[in-house]
Amino acid sequence: MRVLYLDAFSGISGDMTVGAFLDLGLPLAQIEDAIAVLGLAEVTVSLERVVRSGVTAAKFHVRVRGEHPDEPVRHGPAHAHRPYAGIRDLLHESALAPPVKATALAIFQRLAEAEGRVHGVAADAVEFHEVGALDAIVDVVGAALGFVHLGVDAVYVRPLPLGQGQVHTAHGPLPVPVPAVVE
Repeated sequence: MRVLYLDAFSGISGDMTVGAFLDLGLPLAQIEDAIAVLGLAEVTVSLERVVRSGVTAAKFHVRVRGEHPDEPVRHGPAHAHRPYAGIRDLLHESALAPPVKATALAIFQRLAEAEGRVHGVAADAVEFHEVGALDAIVDVVGAALGFVHLGVDAVYVRPLPLGQGQVHTAHGPLPVPVPAVVE
């Protein structure tokens, strides 16, 4: 049994997860191939080697039409709202390898169920905002590729820090962590 342990002492994001998989041997070309298979021609990815507190790591970047999602312009075309059903259909209809497709679908289903509980709607009625953005779709598919590439059978994560303050979202200011993350 191959176990992946995430020591997410300061939290974790999609690009951090994919960066870790790239450090563990996932070829960037596999992510680029998946982007092509999904027909996301406006998306490009890159890998940057960074040093944080004397430790080297892979920093995964996703750009949509040349824009980086972490740059100040938010909720533009790169952050369009997408219904869970549309993302599910995109993945179902794709030619991604079956285990990658199944893993990505399972991740989005879990996200849709959590969002649905928070908003009081069925998972199929969920309209993703930030997580429906193209960069988030690439992060989820990249993570699914990593799990499959490494042959991960089980994942364990230390308790995540809760954080504090507020974040500005498509729904307005929300507490950190946001309700769907808590769910």
